[in-house]
Amino acid sequence: YYRVEESDNWEEAEGSVEVEIKLLIVFDANGHGTAPDNQPVSLSGKASQPGELTAEGYTFGGWYTDSDCTEAYNFDSQVSGNLTLYAKWTAIIYAITYSGIDGAELETANPETYTIESESFTLTNPTKDGYTFAGWTLDGSNDDPALTVTVSTGTTGNLAYTANWQKNAFSPKDSETPEFAYHSLILSGQIGVIFHVYAPEGLASKDFCVYFDVSGDKSQNTQPVYAFETMTDDGKNFLGFKCYINSIQMADKIHAELHYKDTNASEKTITHDYTAKQYLTRIIDDTTQADDTRELGRAVMDFGSYVQPVLAKENGWVIGEKHAEMTPANDYNDTDFTAADTATQKYAITKTLTDSSGIDEVKFALMLDSETTIILCLIPKSNYNGNVYAYVDDNKTDNMAVKDGNYYTVSIGNISAHELGETHNIEITTQYPNAESDSFTVNISALSYVYSAIQQDDTDMKRAVTSLYRYYDSTMTYRKNRPEIYGTN
Repeated sequence: YYRVEESDNWEEAEGSVEVEIKLLIVFDANGHGTAPDNQPVSLSGKASQPGELTAEGYTFGGWYTDSDCTEAYNFDSQVSGNLTLYAKWTAIIYAITYSGIDGAELETANPETYTIESESFTLTNPTKDGYTFAGWTLDGSNDDPALTVTVSTGTTGNLAYTANWQKNAFSPKDSETPEFAYHSLILSGQIGVIFHVYAPEGLASKDFCVYFDVSGDKSQNTQPVYAFETMTDDGKNFLGFKCYINSIQMADKIHAELHYKDTNASEKTITHDYTAKQYLTRIIDDTTQADDTRELGRAVMDFGSYVQPVLAKENGWVIGEKHAEMTPANDYNDTDFTAADTATQKYAITKTLTDSSGIDEVKFALMLDSETTIILCLIPKSNYNGNVYAYVDDNKTDNMAVKDGNYYTVSIGNISAHELGETHNIEITTQYPNAESDSFTVNISALSYVYSAIQQDDTDMKRAVTSLYRYYDSTMTYRKNRPEIYGTN
């Protein structure tokens, strides 16, 4: 616009009229947010750059001279005419993640990203053998699982959906033919998988055996495994066959080869592959399971995952080559390490070693790959060459400590998860020639090792022993919640 300043006295003003030209800068929000006020600017002056605009679902990208936002405006340039500036917006790309879909199939893949401008879409529901899909739940909401989930145009924010499942009752493909039906997990002193086989009427358990081969380890395929249990469910007979594995083998394929005789006494063979990881994943993803059951599944999954780097480093093998890689359910950090340290402090090893003993030092370790085993290492004094006796929990039999090179060892093995916190009293006796025997005691539990190892400046070790403690704690919670099965102690 134009502004003219003039005098009331035309005679005095003749030949000296002063004209100030003002131009107008118009700010257009371009469809989002709130535009700033229009800005008058003198000819050849400079416009003042407004603050950044905000709009849900968008990132502001500055001011442009055209509505398509191809030419950015330079606020250091001189204004030569009226001007409209347009805000540039970029739609934020949000992530969509899905859990509970391991082992499932999708006819059409679901989107992994979207924006506020995306057309509405409905999630494709997955399918999985042996299960019925029970719906999606949005993480952070308390809504029941929904079979139909639509993400509407205008939605914002990262989204995380969990697939919920219900396990189908077993139905044999052929009522007269045996088949592998389902699985369960062994969590005793050693981890294992139980393969439950459907046994048709008329076939005796003695006519069945299974050969197991864990990731091509033929040493486990030399002896037949016979059914340790026979059970009936819904009028169907099932046989159970145990396959024990190491904690580092939870992702390794177990190849089961079932041999049986049919009603004509003909030899038959069927095979089946499975992993402990598959079982754990099923339990974790199954929202019909009790919370403490799923938490125990996550704890075992973490233990199998975090023990791998420690044992791979100690034994010189590569994860993914010798053993398939596990994936943890939780990412442990300093907060978790501190919690485990505090909880296991009361389990710190105690000993009453005296100067008169033939033992100079006591060390200990914990075997984590197969059976959970405490190993007590007794290092004798340089002048001691006698025997070392160890009485574990007042057990007076088999009490000779084993000499291994320059030290003696005492082992306490086959420790189940719920026994990791049990303290063992070990009485160590030594005797010099022509001298009275000398005894001292060591009080130790598997969690003593957790407390000791978590003090190390080794993140892999901290994760491994923290996961072991979580495994113990989750097991105790699981058992406590089932007094009718495990009692009240």
